Amino acid sequence: MMLHGQSARDHLEEHQLAPPGVALVQAPARPLGRVRGPRLMGPSEDADYARYWDEIADGAAALHEVAA
Repeated sequence: MMLHGQSARDHLEEHQLAPPGVALVQAPARPLGRVRGPRLMGPSEDADYARYWDEIADGAAALHEVAA
């Protein structure tokens, strides 16, 4: 509600049961809706999340090197 306002009420109950990787998204000229993001493969939920953060950190470091 704090992020999407009153329009989130229509999605609240359904979104509380959403699986990992499903998010609410809203953009100019687009109504609030649900999207599913890609999920990294791994042996467990923790490994997926850890690998995701490693990829983010590696990408940020590479961008920092290019900018330097």
